[in-house]
Amino acid sequence: GGTHHPALYVDTFFAAASTFNWIGGSFVSALSYGKSLRALCRVRHLQPLIECEVSLGDNNQLVFRTLRPLRAVTPGQTVAIYIANGDICLGGAPIVGNGSSYHERGFVLPDDLHPAGSNDSSHLRRMNSSRAV
Repeated sequence: GGTHHPALYVDTFFAAASTFNWIGGSFVSALSYGKSLRALCRVRHLQPLIECEVSLGDNNQLVFRTLRPLRAVTPGQTVAIYIANGDICLGGAPIVGNGSSYHERGFVLPDDLHPAGSNDSSHLRRMNSSRAV
């Protein structure tokens, strides 16, 4: 419950391809051929990078799918994409929406949640309390 209620967690969110700021100046060509890009992404400034898959979806939206759920992904926040173990930022854009929450999908949150930021230790308390029986 509380901070870690499944309704707060998603593993899919969207950004408009037309507003994505590609630092290299152009769209990643692999995405325009129906392929996906495996990369790292960040939604919050202090959030550790997380593995993701980026693809071009319907309505010219970039679809981000993360390997672990992220807490409180909200339209208006910026998502940034990184490659080369996080050393190279490809660009970023405002998030325009997200997929169904873990609660809506009936999913149980994993024990190893991704921290919301470098100062977030609540995921560690949750992990430790779920192991205490």
